[in-house]
Amino acid sequence: MHEPASRELIAKLEQFTACRERDLSECRRFVRQLSRDLPAFDSIWLDALVQARKLTPFQADRLVSGREASLLVGRFQLIGKLSQDRVHVRYLGRDSLSGQRVFVEEFQLQGQPQDQSRQALADLKSRIAPLSAAPQILVPLDFVFLGESLFAVYPYERGLTARELLIRRGRFPEKLVRTLSLQLLQQVRTLSAGQLIHGDIRATNVLLHPSGRVILLNAGLRPCIAPHWTVQTPLPYESYDTLAPEVVKTGQWTVAADMYSLGCLLWQFACGRPPLHSADPLLKLKTHLEKSVPDAREYAPDLDEETALRIHRLTRRVPAERFTNLESPGEKQITRQGARQLIGRFVREFEQPPPGAVHPSRVGRTRQSALPVLAACLLVLIFWQGWRMTGGLELPGGKGNPWLLSISTAHTAEPDETIRQTPERGLSTAIQLPRPDEQGRVLLTPGQRYRAEDISVVGPLWIGVTEREANSQERPAARGNAIIEVEGQPWRLWGTDVSLQQVSLEYRPAGEVPPENPSNALQPPPALLVCQSLNFQAEQCRWESAALPGGAAFPIRGIAWKPLESSEVNSGRLRLQHCAFHQAGSSVMLGGATRLLEFHNCLKTGPGELLEVSDQILGARPLLAQLENVTLRESDSLLNFHFYGDGPRATIDVRIRATNCVFHLHSAASGLITLTGTENPLPRLRQLNIEGQILLLQADRRLVTWWHPESGQAEEVQPPGQIEGILVQQIEFPGEDLRDDSASQLIEYAGPRWNSAAPGIQAAISSDEPRASLK
Repeated sequence: MHEPASRELIAKLEQFTACRERDLSECRRFVRQLSRDLPAFDSIWLDALVQARKLTPFQADRLVSGREASLLVGRFQLIGKLSQDRVHVRYLGRDSLSGQRVFVEEFQLQGQPQDQSRQALADLKSRIAPLSAAPQILVPLDFVFLGESLFAVYPYERGLTARELLIRRGRFPEKLVRTLSLQLLQQVRTLSAGQLIHGDIRATNVLLHPSGRVILLNAGLRPCIAPHWTVQTPLPYESYDTLAPEVVKTGQWTVAADMYSLGCLLWQFACGRPPLHSADPLLKLKTHLEKSVPDAREYAPDLDEETALRIHRLTRRVPAERFTNLESPGEKQITRQGARQLIGRFVREFEQPPPGAVHPSRVGRTRQSALPVLAACLLVLIFWQGWRMTGGLELPGGKGNPWLLSISTAHTAEPDETIRQTPERGLSTAIQLPRPDEQGRVLLTPGQRYRAEDISVVGPLWIGVTEREANSQERPAARGNAIIEVEGQPWRLWGTDVSLQQVSLEYRPAGEVPPENPSNALQPPPALLVCQSLNFQAEQCRWESAALPGGAAFPIRGIAWKPLESSEVNSGRLRLQHCAFHQAGSSVMLGGATRLLEFHNCLKTGPGELLEVSDQILGARPLLAQLENVTLRESDSLLNFHFYGDGPRATIDVRIRATNCVFHLHSAASGLITLTGTENPLPRLRQLNIEGQILLLQADRRLVTWWHPESGQAEEVQPPGQIEGILVQQIEFPGEDLRDDSASQLIEYAGPRWNSAAPGIQAAISSDEPRASLK
C-alpha cells in the first residue's frame, strides 16, 4: 500500500481544480507504476492525475511550483493555456459553479487606471449585450481585475482560430476566402450598427467553429484597454500586420480602421502571409504609412475577381473609400450553396485537442487527419446523392444470431436540405416534428407529443426542449420533456454530432394488443432510437415502451448507435446523463467501435442489460466505459458481450470504471458481466477490468457469466483481469413502481459512502412533470 495524498494537496485540488478526493483513488494503479517501492510524494500523485486525464499538465505545473492561486480567476478555474503573446494570453477555463467551459483572456492594463477601465468595460458590456442573439459575436460573462491584469471571460466555443489554420494549412482555398470575406464583413457591420469598434481584428481573434460559424473574439476590448494608442503602447506582434495608417497617425480606433484590418486579414487568408511583411514592428508601421496593399491576385491568381476587389477596397489608404462597392451579387448565392458546410469541413480537417489532457467529460476540440475528412465527404455524398448503408447495424439477437437492421433508405435531397421521411401512420394526437434550423437545431415544446420522423443533417444535430445558446451560461428550466411516439419503425437520426435534451421516446403499438395472445401483436421495432454519428449524447431523456397484458413491457432496445468511422480523438464518444430506460431490452446497443462510453446518473429497470456489444464491431480497439451513480433494477446484467464464431486470441480488452453504482440483478443466474457465445469466450479476452468504488451487488449474484445460447445454460467463469470495488449488500428500494424514478433511489442505506448521498441515482432523472402511464 502507498501513502495517500496529503490533505494539503487534496485541499488545493478541491479549491483550484475540478479534481476531488475520489479521483485520487482512481489513480492508484498509476501511482504504483510511477513510485514502485518509493514513497508516494504529492508530485507522484499529480503525475498520476495527469496520466489518468483528471488534471492537465498546465494545472499540475502550477500546483507543484506553488502557484496554485493563479489557477483561480474569480469563480473560474484555469485548465490550460491555448495561446500566448507578449500582452495577451488565452486560457481554457471552467466555471466552478456551473461546470461550463469558458475562454479566459488575460490582458495587460498598460498603465490605464482601473477605474477608467472598469467604466469602459461596463459600457462595453451594456452595448454588446443586445448582440447576444448573434451567435457570431461572443458576449463577455465577466471581467476580473487581478493586479495589473484584466481577465475577460467568454463562453467557450469549440473550433480553431484562423491563426492556427494558417500555420497548419497555409493559404486558404479560394471559395473559403470568399465565404469568410462576406461573413466577417457582415460581423463588422453588426458591431458598427451597435456603435461598437472591435479594434483588434487579427487571425487569433477569428474562431472558426466546426458547425461552420465564424466567431469574432474580444470585440471592443482593445479600445477599452488602450483608448488612445501610441507607438509606445505594446500590441501583439500580429496586430502590426493589420494596423490602419490613420491609427498610426492619430491613435484613434474607428470603424474604418476595422475595415482596413479586415482587408489585411483577408489578404493573409488568400495569400498565406501578411500583405506588408516585415520582421520589425516599427518597420511594419512605416510600411503601412508609405505603401499600399498590393493586389491579392499577384500572389493568389486563383482568387475570384469579386473577392479580390473587395479586399482591395477594404485596404485603401483613404478611410472613406473603404465603405464603397463592397456588395456583390454572389453573396446570397454562396449562402445557398452551403457556406456553413464549406467552413465546417475545412475546420474539421485540421481540428485537434487543446494543449494538455483534459478530463474526458470535458474534452472539447478534437484532432483530425485524412480519415475524418473522408468520413465528412462521405456523409455529404449520403445526403446529396442518396445513401445505401453497406454494413448495416448488427444487433445481436436473443439466441446469439446476428441480424441486420438498416438504419437508412435510399433518398435524395438538395445539398443544404434536411432529409425527413414520415412513415404511414393512423390517427394520432402527435404532431409533426419541426424542421431543423440552419444550425441543425430542433426546438420542441415541453409536454407536446410528436411523431417519430427520420432526420438527417450535414453537421451537428441538436434536438430538445431547452435551447442552449452558445453565448449564454444559463439554462432555462423547462417544465417537462417533449415526447416522441415510436410505432412500427425506429426513430432514425443522422449527423456528425447528435444531441438530445429533455426528450422522451415512447413505443406505442400501431394496433390493439390481443390480451389472450400478445404474440399476435404487431412486431415492435428493434430499437426506439437508431442513430449514426461521430458522437452521441443525451441529457434528461427517457426511453419507455407500452406494457403487454400482465404488466410486462415490449421487448425493444433503447438506443442502437453506430459510430461513424473516424480517427478523431473525440469521435466515437457516447455520453448519457440523467437518463432513464424503462423498456425490456438493452439500453444501448453498439454497432461499431467506440472510444469512450459515459453514463452519469442513469437508471435501467426491467429485463435486459445496460450495454450490448458484439465482438465483430470492436476490432483492435478496447471497450472503455465510465459509470457514475448508475442503478440497474431487476435487470439481466450490466454488459452483455456477444461472441460469434472463432476469432483471434487475447485481443478483446474491456475496461470499466464505475463509482457509486447499484447493480440489482433479477436472477441468481445473472452475471454482472454476461459473455454470450456457443464457444468458450475466455481465450478471446485479453483482459476484463472493472475499477470500481462503492458498487453494490446482491450476495447471491455472479460477477461474470458465460451463457450458452443454444443450451440456455449459464456458467460462472473467471476472465483475465481484475474486478474491484464490489460491495455485497442487501438492496432494498423505497418503492415498487419501476417506472417511477424516485422508487429506485436508495434512501435507507447504512453501508460505505463517498459522501452524504447514497449510491445509485440521485433525485429525479429528468423532468419532474407528471407523466401519463403507458397502456
